[in-house]
Amino acid sequence: MTYTSVPRFFIAGDQITQQQAIVEAADVAHLAALRLRSGEVIELVIDDHSIRKVTLSRVEKAVIQFSTYEERPLPPAVTPKITLIQALPKGDKLSEIINHCTQLGISNLILWQSERSISTPSDQKWPSKVARLQQVVRNAAMQSKQDRIPTIALQLMRTNDLTQIDATQKILLWEEERSHSLKQLLSATPAPSSIVVVVGPEGGITPQEAATLQSAGFRPTGLGDSILRVEVAAFSAISLIRFWYGK
Repeated sequence: MTYTSVPRFFIAGDQITQQQAIVEAADVAHLAALRLRSGEVIELVIDDHSIRKVTLSRVEKAVIQFSTYEERPLPPAVTPKITLIQALPKGDKLSEIINHCTQLGISNLILWQSERSISTPSDQKWPSKVARLQQVVRNAAMQSKQDRIPTIALQLMRTNDLTQIDATQKILLWEEERSHSLKQLLSATPAPSSIVVVVGPEGGITPQEAATLQSAGFRPTGLGDSILRVEVAAFSAISLIRFWYGK
């Protein structure tokens, strides 16, 4: 089977030697689906320091054996580093949101329990939900050939927690903001090293939440006259930011 793009996997440094690597258990199904054969080439991103392009000699379940390889340092992280703060939406929309935003190259994801969030996961179910989302992020990062897997904050944040988050540029996407667009904000400020973007749930962000976040330095902006669905808003904002800074 011939690939126009070389498949990529993320490998822990203690799971690779000069001639073989062991993929994560969650990646075995993906490895099997590719039906890779001897002589084909794949890329292995090792921890946070290098990319190894290897020529396969054998693939058996989770074990990859290779005969030759070339290794290069991992490029520096793309700037600005983008942290997405996403209010919990209903249903399975969150998986769709983080899948698309991972493909666009976000660095971090923080989940927010806003006043209008319909989804309210219990403390008992939260760790398993985060684990599922981490696999979504991992798969999206492999598929889109990201150099790094975005991190997901393990704690579900409340509004007051968000006021403690630091970044060079802090953006609040708010459907009530009509005077300042995201494009205007980006064009009026120097390129930052880090950006935090807050996106609300279905029903939007309450005036009190907006006031609290503005007092902590978040700048309210809009995405035009249209009211976007929650699964579209984050994708649109991250796309614009990446386009604006040419990344």
